[in-house]
Amino acid sequence: MTLRGEQPTGFTWRGRQYQVQVIGFWRLATRWWDAEHLADRDYYRLMTPDFGVYEVYQEQTSGAWVLDRYLD
Repeated sequence: MTLRGEQPTGFTWRGRQYQVQVIGFWRLATRWWDAEHLADRDYYRLMTPDFGVYEVYQEQTSGAWVLDRYLD
């Protein structure tokens, strides 16, 4: 993940680099479906110049980035 400050500006997926613009952000602090396990994730909805929309999140405990879904 490429960052400017704390926000993503690009990422690499399947060997291809994507430049992105942040079009949404939200934080998941609890898992309503599993009260025994807390969540601490920052989600970003990202758009590429060719209008691909991706949702990624960062696990705050590990710092790992995860591609959650691609919206076509």
